[in-house]
Amino acid sequence: MNADLFPDTLPNPAPTCEARRAPQVHPAAHYVSFRDTSILCLTAGDAVFVAMRPVVEGMGLAWQTQHRKLTALAERFCITFMVTQLPDDDQAREYLCIPLERLFGWLMTIHPTRVKPALRDKVIAYQRECDRVLFHHFHHELQVESHALRLLRPTTVAVAQFTQQGLSRLAIAARLGKSPASISYHRRAARRLGLLAA
Repeated sequence: MNADLFPDTLPNPAPTCEARRAPQVHPAAHYVSFRDTSILCLTAGDAVFVAMRPVVEGMGLAWQTQHRKLTALAERFCITFMVTQLPDDDQAREYLCIPLERLFGWLMTIHPTRVKPALRDKVIAYQRECDRVLFHHFHHELQVESHALRLLRPTTVAVAQFTQQGLSRLAIAARLGKSPASISYHRRAARRLGLLAA
């Protein structure tokens, strides 16, 4: 993903989903650059939210359709409503917002044929980039776990089996010729790998 999406000057983009409607909040409005486009963001405390209607309409999508989708999946997208007055507006308005970190998931739900033709290639490129990022994230996790299993498996599996049989840490250490501290380490590894109950 683009590094300029989360510049150092932005607050932490990980809000909680507790407040759904905050009519008294007048968060600071600013724009974030994303793929040559400016996205209206509202800052409330440590959280950065995206006002969704300008994004939806800017893509040429029907706001009513996306509004229904977002409210139907309110928990998934962590929607909240914020009131703010933009510099080019003569009054404060309420905006349906989602955390900036959830915008990427929402964009993955958009069918490229439904956006403005001029934006279609950008949406497709973005979705392909998301696919690659997700694949590399989970593929890396699988590689790390597979590597860990190859490194730890014989001793870790043996420790897990002996533990399930009720043997003490000292008894397992004596059987395997390991130190009691090593047995504790392998028990923790077995729990992380799901070989033993946490």
